[in-house]
Amino acid sequence: VMFKTLDPQWLEQFNLHVYADQPKILEISVYDKDFHGKDDFMGR
Repeated sequence: VMFKTLDPQWLEQFNLHVYADQPKILEISVYDKDFHGKDDFMGR
């Protein structure tokens, strides 16, 4: 979680296994965390 910024940078790395017989689509959804109520969808 990055507080009080509109330009968060996590500098994280992820290793994913991709298999030849599977679709090569990675879908990431980003939400704004709210302490009260529903989290806000920011983008995909």
